[in-house]
Amino acid sequence: MVYQEPLAAPKKVIAAFAAALAVLAFVAVVGNQSLTPASAETALGATDNFWDSKTHTYTTPPPTPAPTLPYSLTQFINDTVKLNPWVSPLALAPLVAKHRLTYAEESQVKYRNFGRADPRTYVLQWTGKGLKQLPESVARLPLYNVVGLNVSHNKLTSLPAAFGNINIVGYVDLSHNKLTSLPASFGDNLRVGSNLDLSHNALTSLPVSFAHIKVGGNLDLSHNELTSLPASIGNLQLSYPYTYAIHQPIHQAKLDLSHNKLTSLPASFGNLKEVAPTFGVSMDLSHNALTSLPASFGNIQHIEDGGNLDLSHNALTSLPASFGNIHVTNGNLDLSHNALTSLPASFGHIHVTNGNLDLSHNALPSLPASFGNIHVENGNLDLSYNKLTSPPVMNKVFDYSTGLFPFSGKLIFRPQQVN
Repeated sequence: MVYQEPLAAPKKVIAAFAAALAVLAFVAVVGNQSLTPASAETALGATDNFWDSKTHTYTTPPPTPAPTLPYSLTQFINDTVKLNPWVSPLALAPLVAKHRLTYAEESQVKYRNFGRADPRTYVLQWTGKGLKQLPESVARLPLYNVVGLNVSHNKLTSLPAAFGNINIVGYVDLSHNKLTSLPASFGDNLRVGSNLDLSHNALTSLPVSFAHIKVGGNLDLSHNELTSLPASIGNLQLSYPYTYAIHQPIHQAKLDLSHNKLTSLPASFGNLKEVAPTFGVSMDLSHNALTSLPASFGNIQHIEDGGNLDLSHNALTSLPASFGNIHVTNGNLDLSHNALTSLPASFGHIHVTNGNLDLSHNALPSLPASFGNIHVENGNLDLSYNKLTSPPVMNKVFDYSTGLFPFSGKLIFRPQQVN
C-alpha cells in the first residue's frame, strides 16, 4: 500500500475561514462602537475626528460640557415639581429664546453671580400643565435670563406672597386660571418689562399695593369679577421705561378692564396721564356697569399711536366736564350702547384723528351748542339710534388758528325707530 500525503487545500480553506472570522469580528467591534449612543454631554460637544500630526492617528477631541441652567432657575423648576408632583420635570424644561444677552445685560448678570453668566435667555412655557401652586422661589428667577413666564390655562387659585418681588424683563401670563385674589404684597416690588396678563380669572378686588406695580407693556385684567378698583389706581405705571428691556420699547400701552362688574372708578383714575405722558395709554372699560365717570377722567387727555378709549356697553347717563380734553389719534373713541341723556358743553373740544367717534345707541334728545365744532378727521361720527330728531350742523370752516377743519369726517345719522 502506497502512502499518500493529505491534500493542502483543506489547510488553505481553514486559514482563509479564520481570516474571514477575524475581519468580521473587527467590523463588529467597530460597528458596535459607532452605534453606541452618546451621552447628552458628548452629543452636545461631539465633532468629527481629526488627524493628529504628532501621533499620526485620528483622534476625537474631548466633548464640550453640557451648559447648565442658572441655579435660581433650576431651583424654581425643582420647587414647582415638589408642589405639583404629578408634573414631570421634563414638562417644565425651559425653552431657549432666540435673544441672547447684550454686553450690558451679561455684565449685570456676572456682577450678580460672582463672575458667572449664561448668555442665553429662556421662556418658561408652562401653559396647561395642571399646576395648582407656584413656589416662593418664583421671586428669585434670574432677572435677565428669563424673558417669559407663561402659566396660563392652569388651576392656580392663589399666588405665593413672594410673587410681588418678581423682577423680569419679559412678560408674565397668569390668564385662564382660578385666581380669586392676589397677595397683599403683589404690587410692592413687581416689575414686568413687557406685558402682564391676569385676564380670565375670578378676581373680585385688587390689593392696595396693586397701584405700585410697574409694567412695560399691556396690563390685562379683563374677564374677571372686579366690582371696584383701589383708590390709588391712578399711580399705575404702564409703559414703564425698563432699563434693560429685552423687547423693543412699547410706545403705547393698554389697560384692559373690560368684561368686569365695575360700577364706578376712583377719583385718581385721571392721573393715568402721568404714566406715559408722551405716548398715552389705550383703555378698554367696555362691558361693565359704569353709571358715571370721575371728574378727573378727562385729564387722561391723549390716546395715541393706535390706541382706543372704549367705554361702550355700560350704563353711563352723563359725562364729566373734563371729557372735552380728550384727544384720540389713530384710534377710536367709543361711547355707544350707554344711557347718555346729555353731553357736557366742553364736548365740542374733542379731537379724533384717523379714527371714529361713536355715540350710537344712547338716549340723547339734544346736543350742546359746541357740538358742531368737534374735530373728527378721516373717520366717522356716529349718532345713530338716539332720540335726536335731526342731524347736527357740523362746522366745516377752516380754522386758521389751529390749521384744522373742525369736521372733515363722515356723519352717520340713523334716527331711533319708534315702535
